[in-house]
Amino acid sequence: MRATNVKAERHIIVSAAVSGALYAAWPDWRMAAASFMAGWAIDMDHVLDYLVEFGARSDWRNFFRSFYDSQYTRIYILFHAWEWLAVLAAAAMLSGWNPWATGLLLGATHHMILDQLSNGVSAAGYSLLWRLSVGFAPDPAFPYKKKRFKSRRARRQGT
Repeated sequence: MRATNVKAERHIIVSAAVSGALYAAWPDWRMAAASFMAGWAIDMDHVLDYLVEFGARSDWRNFFRSFYDSQYTRIYILFHAWEWLAVLAAAAMLSGWNPWATGLLLGATHHMILDQLSNGVSAAGYSLLWRLSVGFAPDPAFPYKKKRFKSRRARRQGT
């Protein structure tokens, strides 16, 4: 599968559309708002990965291209995990389908599906437990980038 790399603005557009459809079907602003926020806020884990890899004094202009240019030695993306959907589904069900919990579940679900279909990630690549088992190494989860990932040493040496 060729990776198309879903960018933040696409997640915001899709989240707005899904949230609008949710509101049309179940007019509850809380569910729509939670779905919208979860639909794009999951990507905040990329900020955590950037800080771990490059530190707080990094060139923030590089942030948006760093992931797409395969500049990481480890990729954690802790919020990008199918396991969280099971946790959110249990929370929504146990809460009697509370609009906040249900909206979070729906927003996270459409985000994960969009990423899985568009980012060229291996079948297990969005499993947090699987990524942990391979030491969060980027190559197994992101095989389309395998030849492009640079080691931290190579980046420092400018090679």
